[in-house]
Amino acid sequence: MELRVNDPGLFIEELVFQIRPELVKRYVELEYEIMAKELAGLDGFCGWQIWVSETNPGRVTSLYFWKDHASYRNLDQEWLSGKKDEITRAFGAENMTFVRAGHETDRRYQMRSLA
Repeated sequence: MELRVNDPGLFIEELVFQIRPELVKRYVELEYEIMAKELAGLDGFCGWQIWVSETNPGRVTSLYFWKDHASYRNLDQEWLSGKKDEITRAFGAENMTFVRAGHETDRRYQMRSLA
């Protein structure tokens, strides 16, 4: 394992959704194909993780890591809106509910990681 030190820390964008439990795997695949894979080519984007709750079936948390808050804020909002619409069309709005954007009320930074 290797210790990674981020100075300054990486800005963490946290998005939480409630997904129909039987469709979680499909949602994870779509989020990667439509959103995360596309973000990988953007300046300032540093990574993505997706977490699925064991105790709250269907609860999915996506963490997007950015070089800094400015990189996150500079994301083309028209492009982002189009990607959100694409996921909704492919997955079905009836199969998902947006719960919260944790980074809007609790701005956090990843300072160190061990991987």
